[in-house]
Amino acid sequence: MKALLIILIVISFCTCELHSQNIQGAIILGGNLSKVDGDEVDGWKRLGLNIGASAMIPLNDKFFVGIETIYNQKGSYEKGKYVDSIDVKYKLILDYVEVPVLAYYKDKGGITVGTGFSWGRRVRFREWENGSEIKWSTSEIPYDKNDICWVADIRFKLINRLKFNFRYSNSISKIRTKYYPKTGESRDQYNRQLTFRLIYVFNEKITRKS
Repeated sequence: MKALLIILIVISFCTCELHSQNIQGAIILGGNLSKVDGDEVDGWKRLGLNIGASAMIPLNDKFFVGIETIYNQKGSYEKGKYVDSIDVKYKLILDYVEVPVLAYYKDKGGITVGTGFSWGRRVRFREWENGSEIKWSTSEIPYDKNDICWVADIRFKLINRLKFNFRYSNSISKIRTKYYPKTGESRDQYNRQLTFRLIYVFNEKITRKS
């Protein structure tokens, strides 16, 4: 999968020579609703940031490749269903520096759809169970350092160069296998994420019609 990302990046940069005058840069600011499939927590309850920058490289009038560098906060959260109960409390922080590479199609109405892959490198990790933090040493952290995700993306033009972006992503390889003594089961875990962002494009051409 790393090889695939490298190939996509190389192809994208090769097109720069033909379309360098049209490359667009953008800043990204948004937030996430996250969960981890395979843990004992239901729902999109972990809130996090999704911020960074991107470059958009045109292939022709309708298609372009987007490359981003983002700081992305994932994880899982359950505050407890009952005031007098602590056995359901759980919190997981997984922060990544990610490089998504997506192929996009844009129509004349200002709607853009895309799909691709993202490689993330874990830069922060903390975990709590029953209100107490689990102290993991660096060598014992059970979560994989890398997170490879499939990404689906849609963007809507708001005002001039400002766009609203909705994104869905999920891990395509497990980030952890955890054993649960209560059930005697081992479960593979995967990141799932809903992302809502504002994207401002610096050098997008604004026509009188738009």
